[in-house]
Amino acid sequence: MGTITEIHDYLRVLYAAVGKQHCTICGRRVGKQSAQQIAEELAKLPEGTKLTLLAPLIEQRKGEHKEVLADARKRGFARARVDGVIRDLDEDIDLDKKRKHDIAVVVDRIVIKGADSRLYDSVETALKEGKGVLQALTQLKGGGETHSMYSEHLSCPVDGISFPELAPHSFSFNNPLGMCHECNGLGTRPEMDPDLIVPDVTKSIRGGAVEPWTHALEKQGGWTFRMIESLSQSFKVPLDKPWKDLPRETRDLLLYGSGDETMSIRWSEGGRSGTYRTSFEGIIPMLMR
Repeated sequence: MGTITEIHDYLRVLYAAVGKQHCTICGRRVGKQSAQQIAEELAKLPEGTKLTLLAPLIEQRKGEHKEVLADARKRGFARARVDGVIRDLDEDIDLDKKRKHDIAVVVDRIVIKGADSRLYDSVETALKEGKGVLQALTQLKGGGETHSMYSEHLSCPVDGISFPELAPHSFSFNNPLGMCHECNGLGTRPEMDPDLIVPDVTKSIRGGAVEPWTHALEKQGGWTFRMIESLSQSFKVPLDKPWKDLPRETRDLLLYGSGDETMSIRWSEGGRSGTYRTSFEGIIPMLMR
């Protein structure tokens, strides 16, 4: 209805102007703020609030990160928040290289007294060191603290996903920038029905249970036939057993693929022959392709 009446064209312009973006993973509102806007928002905290500004350097990455810590110390930072704990950079910080870690340098510790130049300068420094992202720890009067994140990018500071600016084409189903990537803007997408691929579950694979393989098995030759033989040998797939009696894992392997597991396939051409290893894509993915 919207396209027939051409209302859709006006709605695209309206949505681009008033739309609010949210992270597709966590649902948080995304947006970008300047250093001035972030400083003004922090300045609205109750007077006397103790605030710690942090610049994230490492987020959920494995390693010892000694170079990152040493570089931060060389650049004049005295403390860092390592895995939720404030640590002195002069101390020997040993991290388990097999675990994921979070590291953020402490840029400044401030007691809120309204908007002032120190708060703005510290916010600007934190954004620079954190590549456009800063973390703010607020001390609560009754104990504990709150943790907030701010970004000068149009992105989710938690999941790190960036988003393009909203524009009319963002809401166009026939534009690559706005269409659904699953259906390409058509509203439907093709799917393969396993019941049509294997219409008679009482048959065996060699007896023609898998409809797309029937011709290759009758001809007893060609690439598809060699692939079926390799499947049988590498993954112990019985070719003469009724489909309905095959284990669920075997049926799923045949329909959806072997993943990282590989099989060996024989080849012959021009008097030469050999073998090579490859994974099995799966009947359904092959038909979809």
